[in-house]
Amino acid sequence: MEEKILFGTYTSKASKGIYSGTLDPVAAKVHDIKNIATLDNPTYLTTDDNGGLYSIIKRGNEAGVASYVYDANSGTAQLKSTVLASGPAPCYVAYDATKHLLFSANYHTADIKLYQVAADHTLTLCDTLHRCGHGPRPEQQSAHLHYVDLAPDGNLIAVDLGSDQLLTLHVADDRLILDHVTDLPAGFGPRHIVFKDEATAYVVGELSSQVALLHYSNGRFTIVATYATIPASWQAHNGAAAIRISADKKFLYVSNRGYNSIAVFAITANNQLHLIQNANTAGDFPRDFALDSTGKFLLVAHQNSDNLTLFRRDPATGLLRQRLWHDTTLPQGVCVHFIGGNN
Repeated sequence: MEEKILFGTYTSKASKGIYSGTLDPVAAKVHDIKNIATLDNPTYLTTDDNGGLYSIIKRGNEAGVASYVYDANSGTAQLKSTVLASGPAPCYVAYDATKHLLFSANYHTADIKLYQVAADHTLTLCDTLHRCGHGPRPEQQSAHLHYVDLAPDGNLIAVDLGSDQLLTLHVADDRLILDHVTDLPAGFGPRHIVFKDEATAYVVGELSSQVALLHYSNGRFTIVATYATIPASWQAHNGAAAIRISADKKFLYVSNRGYNSIAVFAITANNQLHLIQNANTAGDFPRDFALDSTGKFLLVAHQNSDNLTLFRRDPATGLLRQRLWHDTTLPQGVCVHFIGGNN
């Protein structure tokens, strides 16, 4: 069965905004790439189960979030609302389906924002939480919020790359309440986090090119171990980026920008990681990727080389067995979102 895909992009070159595409599992290719919403720098997006599409947006000197009514059948997206403020754009958005809330994280302004989402997908800003901090590396002159999303227990987790911290929060009366701060190793540069279960998480370090295994309990994280995403022999620049876990929770995937690969880890019985593959992505700067709903395909978007790469994945071994296509054009692709897939 074919699957719809949404793509977020930067728009400094040829891109016009949000794109959609279709994965044909029989032909094993992505086709029908088209622009469905014209806007500047929709660098991250997400959807709900009721036709809502939520994206980062930049408009002149203002930026923020936008909501669309998305119809996967017709492939159309109609703008519903925007919430904008003066300054740089956020870098991440996440949706809470239970409470009908939207969250955004802003790398540049170091804040988290909370929005109410109405039944018609209209957005209302409720609260903003700002952070201060720094780290030892040149990229860590100030706090940099890079991620915010829900943990399995319902807590809100934010990742601060600039301060090497994980934040645990909750929402009460439409306000963001900070509960706990976990310090990571200096210079780790955390970017995104995924959960295996309610007690186990993995956070990717953009600046360190590492993944940390974390124990999670009562809103607090404890570091168990760290693992490299690139060979020790690689001395050129690398920035680890996206991190995904397979639906069966047996394999972990991380993209490397610079080394230009997908690192594949097998997850052992005690949650340790074992690197089993580092697959070249046939492109430059693989900022994001995602697994389809069957787990048989992995799709990579490259920010600098403007192409998509499709891998055939073996669900039993987790290995990326075959690089199927790498010449599908997507300008400055930085977000890959399967409708109903393992994003």
